[in-house]
Amino acid sequence: MQLNYDIVTKDEIIVRVQGDLDINTCDEFRDDLLEEYNKNPKDIRIEATDLSFIDSTGLGALIKVYNEIKDNNHKIYIDNIKKHVNKVFTITEMDKIFVIKEI
Repeated sequence: MQLNYDIVTKDEIIVRVQGDLDINTCDEFRDDLLEEYNKNPKDIRIEATDLSFIDSTGLGALIKVYNEIKDNNHKIYIDNIKKHVNKVFTITEMDKIFVIKEI
């Protein structure tokens, strides 16, 4: 499956994702998100209701973004994540650096 996403900046950067964040999609996603952050440095909120899958490379892309924004005291919020997707964050203990809210 592919990944579709929209990035909108208001009080924070809001990213609506749909599909799979994996080895085939993570580089472009990471680069687009960092480009937007560099133009508008704000907290990032990922609306993950339609995120079907994330693998280690997708997680790595989010960690790269996190490493870029943490020095500015910004955070990444992940909202409405499915249980099976959240399991990846829990197993890797990345739920300790991202603010996650399950469906």
